Amino acid sequence: MKRFLFLFSLSLLTVSLFAQVWTEDFNSYPDGTMNAPPKWTSMATDCDDGGNLNLGPNQSQWGVYAGQFTINDIEGAPCCAGGGGGSQNEWNSEVIDISNHCDISISVDVTGMGGMECNQPGTPVTGCQNTTPPDNSHDQVVLEYSLNGGGFIQFGYLCGDFGFGNYVSPVFNGNTVQIRIKPANKANAEFYYIDNIVVNGTTPTIPTFTPIGPLCDSDPPVPLPTVSNEGIAGTWDVGPTFNPAGQGGQIVTINFTPNPGVCAAPTPM
Repeated sequence: MKRFLFLFSLSLLTVSLFAQVWTEDFNSYPDGTMNAPPKWTSMATDCDDGGNLNLGPNQSQWGVYAGQFTINDIEGAPCCAGGGGGSQNEWNSEVIDISNHCDISISVDVTGMGGMECNQPGTPVTGCQNTTPPDNSHDQVVLEYSLNGGGFIQFGYLCGDFGFGNYVSPVFNGNTVQIRIKPANKANAEFYYIDNIVVNGTTPTIPTFTPIGPLCDSDPPVPLPTVSNEGIAGTWDVGPTFNPAGQGGQIVTINFTPNPGVCAAPTPM
């Protein structure tokens, strides 16, 4: 009696879906919130108002106000001569899991109000320069991300009041990402607002394949497709062919792995 081997492909959804992987719009926090662990934390230094981070509008404000993260007259460490500062304030997201999505990007809205100064348009200023400007006048927002625990990569720089609007990072892939925003301004009646921080991604496509079989275990090895019905290239865990010999009439599962960089999920057949 002949022994048969049957291979069946899975009938699976093959549509890639755009998704919001992580968001923060600050609408759920009371005024004055400076930390919301574990989702996000912040740190800041006021150099000219006794270190108080919440004296009220036009004096010193750091934190959530009216549903936005607000920065008003917060110079940043280290404090410099004359009441200025080195701009080293930080807002940090949690480490965000992006392993189940691909083609990731970060979107952040940065707006402001007041007469912010830009003393160095090309590159952010960090630390005391021992001159004014920029120690007691330069205002900036620096947007960065760390991928897979690596060093921070800059994807946006707003200098003074030039460049208000939406900042979007280049597309990337990985397992984790952390967002860091470094804003500072150095005078009363100057405001930066950070809002609508979104990590966007794509749900990977699940490849499908035309069913193979039934096969007898006396049949020769069968070539396996290297590209799925959706045009996704990859490899099989059994090699470029499947050999039915010796399988004894059972159903066998083999696994297709998309090539690196392809927005698709590993799929069994």
